Amino acid sequence: MKNMQKYALLVYDFSKFRAEANNEVNLGDYVQSLAAKQFLPQVDAYLEREHLNEAIQEEVNCIMNGWYMHGNNWPPHPKINPLFVSFHINSKAEHILLSENSLEYLKQHQPIGCRDSRTAKLLNDRGVDAYFSNCMTLTLGNEYATEESSGEIIFADPYIYENLFGKIIRKLRRILGFGFNENLTKKKIQNRYKDVLSSAFLNNFSVTTQIEKIPSKYNHEEYFKQAEELLKRYARAKVVITSRIHCALPCLGMGTPVIYIHSQRENEEHNSRLDGILELFDNIIYVNKNKIRSSKSFSSPDQIKNADKHKMYAESLIEKVQRFIQSTK
Repeated sequence: MKNMQKYALLVYDFSKFRAEANNEVNLGDYVQSLAAKQFLPQVDAYLEREHLNEAIQEEVNCIMNGWYMHGNNWPPHPKINPLFVSFHINSKAEHILLSENSLEYLKQHQPIGCRDSRTAKLLNDRGVDAYFSNCMTLTLGNEYATEESSGEIIFADPYIYENLFGKIIRKLRRILGFGFNENLTKKKIQNRYKDVLSSAFLNNFSVTTQIEKIPSKYNHEEYFKQAEELLKRYARAKVVITSRIHCALPCLGMGTPVIYIHSQRENEEHNSRLDGILELFDNIIYVNKNKIRSSKSFSSPDQIKNADKHKMYAESLIEKVQRFIQSTK
């Protein structure tokens, strides 16, 4: 018999804020929602992340994980029963999410599980009971882990344009509507990473991206499908090398060897999301403008092993989410 309670899933209509999104869809956001979806009895409704205060017809339960980037339509509607885990307050949204109105709302739903330790401190300093939960995507091994192996070495959105000239080129490509160019990207990867990765990584590899251009008709189901296909591909890979935390963290959760590419930009918006997360990775390539170095020597894909520091967070998140679902039945 179908559960009488209603459950909602966060979605991301980037077409509503095209300027901020550079006319692009980040499939990593849909990966975050897939992490929540795997625990829901069913999905009865979609809630658009940046419009959570809009009127809804029925009461719904929702796992509220993610980065609330814009925050202009906050706090959420009272008919939403939230579980706050993996909640991120970015520096550019603090004026809304740390306002008196928002803090009062969050106190009504505390404790607040935070994706990064910085967010937890911001809330604790203002009287909100908050803790560092880490990211829900660490739990994706619950549904997507597999013993199958494709033997594929995958580069997923590695940094290849870090100097000013390169950033201008990247911006122009976006403005002119050039899509993802696999051959061009492969050549740049080989040139960019030859000093930290051996030929065993660079002679035969695949490249992919989690960024899609926004089409004329926005389709959440299609983006969920694409995000799920990426997860299944990552799960079967020999090793994944990526700058995307919502690729790297799922790989940890699914047991796929991963090398995280960390840009050491002096950018608060970028760095504020990584407090407590970066420590989960044993294998890191550091990029800083034209300089590149690694946490260790990477001579063979077969030697890449993940640390297990993420496991306690994944287990705790699964327990909290399952308890929330059970309490709503």
